[in-house]
Amino acid sequence: IQSHRENGLISCAKHFPDCGTIINSVDPHEKSTFSVLTEESKNIYKFVINDLDVPMIMTTHNIVLGDSSNLPATFSPEIIAILRAMNFSGCTITDDLTMGAIRGETIGATVDQDQEVFQGKNGYTMREILTLSLNAGHDLLLFKNLSQFKDDNGEYKNFTPQELVEIIIEQVKSGQIDPARIL
Repeated sequence: IQSHRENGLISCAKHFPDCGTIINSVDPHEKSTFSVLTEESKNIYKFVINDLDVPMIMTTHNIVLGDSSNLPATFSPEIIAILRAMNFSGCTITDDLTMGAIRGETIGATVDQDQEVFQGKNGYTMREILTLSLNAGHDLLLFKNLSQFKDDNGEYKNFTPQELVEIIIEQVKSGQIDPARIL
């Protein structure tokens, strides 16, 4: 982190709360995963936050056992609150929202061909992804691409950046997203 800082780069610690405690040996690129938040993980992040002053932390898509929301950490205000309680005042960023744990379970995901075939199980709509991520407390949302996300009717489609902005504006106007989250 210090070396990056000295060379004018912004560091990002990841993946909060922890990917080393995944308990079902599933790849979050393809499906939902479960993990636990240990005291050891908390202590590591306290050190990174308070002693190294990391400016950005990326969350994971794991569902953290004990989190009452029962949602991926990406969508959990409780997870972001834990970070803030550790004196983290920097930027929070989601992990890639194109991963199967968020967009829908995949079969035959091929990174080299950049193609994924979706089963559609447990997938969130784009509106849900935007609303839940922002309401959880994320400052930045990371998308590898905007192709093949569920629309409000549950159909997969390609989105444009403008459509995402329009969805966020609609959600703010309807009270689904607090305007303070995007100002």
